[in-house]
Amino acid sequence: MNTAQSFVALILEASFNIR
Repeated sequence: MNTAQSFVALILEASFNIR
């Protein structure tokens, strides 16, 4: 679960950064 949450957080942060 920790790995999944970390991946989701990374994707979310990346999306915000791209925007």
